[in-house]
Amino acid sequence: MTECAFDIVSGQAGRVLADAELLVICQEVIQAIVGGGDLCGSGSSGETRFFLRLCHGSLLHGLLLHCLVPEAVHDRVVEAVRAGWAKPLQLTGRLQSLGLADAAINTLMQLLAAEASLSQLSSLLRVVTRRRSEAADWVKAGLAELKAIETTAFRLGLRLELQYSVRSLFPASAYGGLTVQLIRVMPGRRGGSNQQAVDIIAAGGRYDTLVDRSVLTLQQRWRPDSNLIFFSLGILISNKPMCL
Repeated sequence: MTECAFDIVSGQAGRVLADAELLVICQEVIQAIVGGGDLCGSGSSGETRFFLRLCHGSLLHGLLLHCLVPEAVHDRVVEAVRAGWAKPLQLTGRLQSLGLADAAINTLMQLLAAEASLSQLSSLLRVVTRRRSEAADWVKAGLAELKAIETTAFRLGLRLELQYSVRSLFPASAYGGLTVQLIRVMPGRRGGSNQQAVDIIAAGGRYDTLVDRSVLTLQQRWRPDSNLIFFSLGILISNKPMCL
């Protein structure tokens, strides 16, 4: 097996549970691939470890609103960040060309670079949530849902470390909720150096918005009087980096 993909479709009442199950299933698949052992490592820099990086579309949406980025260019900003994150000067120029002010770019870059526990990220995002605004409402909703997912996942047996970020690789127009990456950190694997090698083993998330558009098309063509509602998420796990 080189790749494994799965999806979960649920109703509104099962959203948080489905998100938590996705994380636990991801852990179980990787546990089976590596053949047992401690996925989290013991904290030693010489051990391979895995962790989950979680984001939420509402955090990114709220941050972009806070930075006065028009919703019409949100996807273009996300794509610019995804493609140019490793080259900050070029990324800054790209964001300026999309109409972002220098102050907005500085705030955006600082918060997008953050990767921390949920409580730490919540503190960093107080720059958005401390005032009443639409942006604050979006961020607060995203943080609350991430907390509920975390609590449920640990109750279901999740042992992997969780790190949280505002930066998402996925367009906001398609992924409106949880997004997740499974990260592997290996010591000194490349070129005999002591530098850690970081690989993304799995990526996915909640794509309700994308499904909504597809369902709307189906309703218009075949069942205009129906009221179909689906909540969907999925993930792709790759075994290829594990073989290198």
